[in-house]
Amino acid sequence: MSTDTLHTAATGPEDEVVDLCRDLIRIDTTNYGDNSGPGERAAAEYVATSLADVGVEGTIYESEPGRASLVARIEGSDPNRTDALLMQGHLF
Repeated sequence: MSTDTLHTAATGPEDEVVDLCRDLIRIDTTNYGDNSGPGERAAAEYVATSLADVGVEGTIYESEPGRASLVARIEGSDPNRTDALLMQGHLF
């Protein structure tokens, strides 16, 4: 499934979250244990595009071809703070 065909029109924040989840569920990210991960790259690209749409750049890394992870960083507003928060999770 092409990530270009997944975006739907949201009218409010709640609709946007529903659309994002719906689109991600449509991407087959099943892990069969053989490094095939049919939609892992597509899911990472979809989330990277969604983040870029709101000004957050991400980088996709692959442990194996098609086995993708996305890393994105949102800068804080206080330059004197050095602590950070890491959020990690399966894309779907």
